[in-house]
Amino acid sequence: MVIDEDGKLLAWKWSDRIQPIETTALDFTRDLAAGRWIAARSKMSLQLQEELAPGDLERKWTKLSQVSGEFCKVKDAVIAH
Repeated sequence: MVIDEDGKLLAWKWSDRIQPIETTALDFTRDLAAGRWIAARSKMSLQLQEELAPGDLERKWTKLSQVSGEFCKVKDAVIAH
């Protein structure tokens, strides 16, 4: 866990839960679509968790929805380099 100087939780990582990257990406997107900002954020790297608060994710998702339209569904995930 990463705690700031005021004792607020900034980030965490579950070390005993290793999942394929595709599964994590799909779960992350589903969490965002359902408005589960903290759950989605927990799937990000510790560095990104420190940089993005749950409210930041909500604002970014909302802005994306305004530009691209409402979220429909997740079909699949593909690893690309």
